[in-house]
Amino acid sequence: MNKNTKIRWGIYAGNIVPSLISRKLNLGNPLGVLVFGALDLVSYYSEGVRTSKYTRLVKFAGGVYYSVSSISDALGVLKGSANDLVQLPFDASMAYLLLGDAIRSYKGKGRLSRDVRSSSYDARGLVRKLKH
Repeated sequence: MNKNTKIRWGIYAGNIVPSLISRKLNLGNPLGVLVFGALDLVSYYSEGVRTSKYTRLVKFAGGVYYSVSSISDALGVLKGSANDLVQLPFDASMAYLLLGDAIRSYKGKGRLSRDVRSSSYDARGLVRKLKH
């Protein structure tokens, strides 16, 4: 197992274990671990999923979500919130992981905008099919 894989699964474990220990604490990001961990696992075995524009977009969106959540936690810490101080490393670790994946997958110029544009066309086509 390489270093990046160890870091990835260490972050996932760190985000799910606290919720397994006590559901009352409401720590970590167990849903994010389930979604993105499952996506990583399927991507490991399927080249089609690993290179899919939807995988790239989902990881980018997840990274943005956890980045905004981390900023919100940091602002909460500045206001004196102990809960935000405890949640900050969990959100920041997920943002680090997912944005790192997104940055590596969007090396090409304009690739993100092409994925968004293409996916919107796919969605419009699906809506048209569902209407008929």
